[in-house]
Amino acid sequence: KNNFNKSSFANVLGNLCSKNYISLEICKFLQYKIRKSKLEKYFFAINDTFKMMLRDGMTCHISQLHKNTLECEVKIFGNMLSLMHLWNDIILKFDNSISKYLYFYSFVPLNLTFVDLKNLKLPYAVLRKVNLTGADLTGAILTGADLIEANLTNTKLKGADLTNAILKRANIRFVDFSEVKLIGVDFSESDLRWKKFKEADLRRANLIGAYMDGANLLKANLQRANLSAADLTDADLTDADLTGANLTGANLTRANLTGANLTGAKLINVDIENAILKKADLREVSLKKINLQKFDLEKINLQKASLTNIDLKEANLKGANLIDTDLKCVDLTEADLTKADLRGADLVGTNLLKTKLEGSIWFKEDIYYILYSLKYAIFTYIVIDDNLRMKKVLRKEIFYNKK
Repeated sequence: KNNFNKSSFANVLGNLCSKNYISLEICKFLQYKIRKSKLEKYFFAINDTFKMMLRDGMTCHISQLHKNTLECEVKIFGNMLSLMHLWNDIILKFDNSISKYLYFYSFVPLNLTFVDLKNLKLPYAVLRKVNLTGADLTGAILTGADLIEANLTNTKLKGADLTNAILKRANIRFVDFSEVKLIGVDFSESDLRWKKFKEADLRRANLIGAYMDGANLLKANLQRANLSAADLTDADLTDADLTGANLTGANLTRANLTGANLTGAKLINVDIENAILKKADLREVSLKKINLQKFDLEKINLQKASLTNIDLKEANLKGANLIDTDLKCVDLTEADLTKADLRGADLVGTNLLKTKLEGSIWFKEDIYYILYSLKYAIFTYIVIDDNLRMKKVLRKEIFYNKK
């Protein structure tokens, strides 16, 4: 070790690694030879040399000249990473000197498995198709990084910043995204089934067509996220913030949206069968081509929402906020609107057959407007409050004072 010359060793390694890519078969053969020789205890030699090469440049210490220096740098870097992994049970730790080699696409398959990249600044790094299995990226800054088709299996990302990163079709098995900053991240077409996104920041995230069956999105921030055509079957969206999110064509079958904020969200042609929407906030939401028959919507907030032509037969809307809600041509047959707030609601053409309205709230001063709104409504024996009963017979309104 005392006679070890890093510069000379860097020249040897650089010249060897600049010629061809080291294949997986060659790596396995070299690994076998190392285990059977005394070389296993000399990991320090290649490790120290590689760190010097990262600092000075891969081609700085080699004697041969190369026309395409950039290509040569990338080739040597990729091959050196492969050589570093020949020693088993050693975790490779890097500092920010590695970052300059991750800013352009490498045709060499980079092996960054089980490396320690904690807290490194790697904005806009190009890690497309890179193998990062088991890597530790805790607290790393990967804003705008290209991780398309990268292998992130079991990668640690706690506290990492992936704002505007692209993870399209990335392999993210066993990855926990809880508390990870994912603003504007591109997860389109990604397999996110049963992934953990608890309290994750997914504002403006691109989740078009993403597979998110059973995903844990508890208290996740999904403001203005694009979830069109996403599969959220059995997903937990309890208390999630979906303000302004686009859920057009999404599958929300059996999804739990208890207490979720969907203010201004687009819910067009959504499959919402057996989903839980209790206490959800759907203010100013546009609901189209959705079947909410027999749904439990108790205490839901639908203020200023558009529910035109929605099927709400036998739905539980007890205590619902329906202030200024567009309920034109909605089927509320046998629905329960007990103590619901219907002030300013538009009920033109609404089917109110056997609807329960005990204790519901209306603008008393707008009673004639309410009658006009109910011009084409179908209803019988609807209780408005203790002082007034309504009955419609052949489109003629008949009022009965308190019995």
